Amino acid sequence: LLSSLSPTSQHHLLLSSPTVVLFPTLSLLKALGRSPAGSEELSRESALRTLLIFGGLSRIAGLEGDAPIGQDPLLPHESEGLRCLCNTLMLHPSARDLFPVLVMEDKSWVAGIVRLLPVEGAGFLGGRLLFLLTSKPGDIIPELAEKGDVVAALVEVRISSRL
Repeated sequence: LLSSLSPTSQHHLLLSSPTVVLFPTLSLLKALGRSPAGSEELSRESALRTLLIFGGLSRIAGLEGDAPIGQDPLLPHESEGLRCLCNTLMLHPSARDLFPVLVMEDKSWVAGIVRLLPVEGAGFLGGRLLFLLTSKPGDIIPELAEKGDVVAALVEVRISSRL
């Protein structure tokens, strides 16, 4: 099932499929990930990359400049993909080792995570991903700190929670 979702497979057209196809497929993967065999498969590099792609982080990063995102911008299948990714990262330390390396391949994934932080609803998924991304020492941590976007997003969260 997962190999058929891979953007490098012959079924890459699923990326442009309607939500009615993607949402149930990613929900099924999320359910599959609750079993040891299924979650082991999801923790592989190709599966993690596929979940990152279907999670819509690149799309979120490209939303109208630096303007704050008002409502949850995630499409239903993107939320499912990110939930599946978070669950896989929680269950498999080896996936947490690989996750920062994969995220560094496409800086828009990091930007998408940061853009989600102050958004009500989606901010929880962004926070989970940020926690899992920084749960082990690595090159991503200084990069996140030096750029300053994470700190600014977290300050925005703090300010909006007081309103």
